[in-house]
Amino acid sequence: MRESRIATLALMLLFGFVLTGCALTQSEHPSAMTETVESHGAAGETQDSQSEDCPLTSPTIAMPPDSEYRDPLPHGAYFVSTDELIWAEAEQWRIGSQKVRWIKPLSSQLVVQGRRLDDDAAPLWASIGDGYVGDFQASWLTFPAGGCWEIEARASGSFLRFVLYVPPRSEPMTSQPCAQVGDVVRMDKTIFVGQVESNSPGPSGRWAWLNVRVKQDLFPYSLNSRAVSAGAVITILQDSEYEPLLAEGVHYVLVIHGDPWRIVCPQQTVAKIDYAQEPAGIVPAMPEVSFWSGETVSEIKSQIRLVHNR
Repeated sequence: MRESRIATLALMLLFGFVLTGCALTQSEHPSAMTETVESHGAAGETQDSQSEDCPLTSPTIAMPPDSEYRDPLPHGAYFVSTDELIWAEAEQWRIGSQKVRWIKPLSSQLVVQGRRLDDDAAPLWASIGDGYVGDFQASWLTFPAGGCWEIEARASGSFLRFVLYVPPRSEPMTSQPCAQVGDVVRMDKTIFVGQVESNSPGPSGRWAWLNVRVKQDLFPYSLNSRAVSAGAVITILQDSEYEPLLAEGVHYVLVIHGDPWRIVCPQQTVAKIDYAQEPAGIVPAMPEVSFWSGETVSEIKSQIRLVHNR
């Protein structure tokens, strides 16, 4: 009986040590814990099952530090730099634009860039908002394609690198019909006049991100009209292998669609605007295949209205 009691006591002590060990591993400090978070994409698969060749970075489960310059950020999954001065929210990543919140060194300028590791693609587009003088930063990250992506962030000597997986679209985008104006009008494409403010080619020179300021909405009946209100700035992805690269400072007639925005039927829809003429004249990118009739912006707008009213 005495030996049985000793054995029972030993088992109880061993079980207690196991529980204590488990409790000690639950530290929420980023330097003490890196718990893997399952980020679900298409068909409920985890990142690990979606890409065996993608060296994913496991987010840290943590509570970001308090700061007098912002509201508290929630306990959750974050990518954290070694010096714990840069934090990035771990999101359910997707093709197109999404908002990401950051913590950065106080009063520093955050710079974010990214590239696809497993195939050719345009670089990540990072829109970093102005006016964040404290340690908080909001951004919009735009992934032009699915796949394995490396993200790098820098601010005031601090550095953060992480690798993530962006699931492919559940339904591939189909090619757009380009026989006539009615094709883009009936499919509710966005049609406007805009000026290219910046042209940022990627390292390969093939891809470029354009910031285009809207001057005039040529298709105000579209459901997307609010996206192209006068004065708004739209970011467009261009593939110079298949379409004419738009020049900075020049006004164009553009038809765009998708997320990220792409030019629809570029050879037939892109037209340069000559404001030296009165009224403003247009010069199609490829006159022999352009389906715009008329020689001025007003005539193009009338052409669109006529097709829409049929």
